[in-house]
Amino acid sequence: MSSAPLTPDLLDEPLNALLQAPTWYLGFSGGLDSTALLHLLVTWRRQRQDAPPLVALHVNHGLQAAASEWENHCAWICRM
Repeated sequence: MSSAPLTPDLLDEPLNALLQAPTWYLGFSGGLDSTALLHLLVTWRRQRQDAPPLVALHVNHGLQAAASEWENHCAWICRM
């Protein structure tokens, strides 16, 4: 089974309907999926001056021994 690569232009249709939102929020765990989505959204927004601000939200529930490390990882990714 082959699939097309996920590129920012594939986001045009679903995101154009959300351009009137004052801000976009992305739940950001720091894992591969949410990091890839954050990267795609940031790339897409750079091509669109009419896109609202994007905020990545990470919640440290403290349920894992490495929870603080995940929080630091997410902060590091967002500073890039």
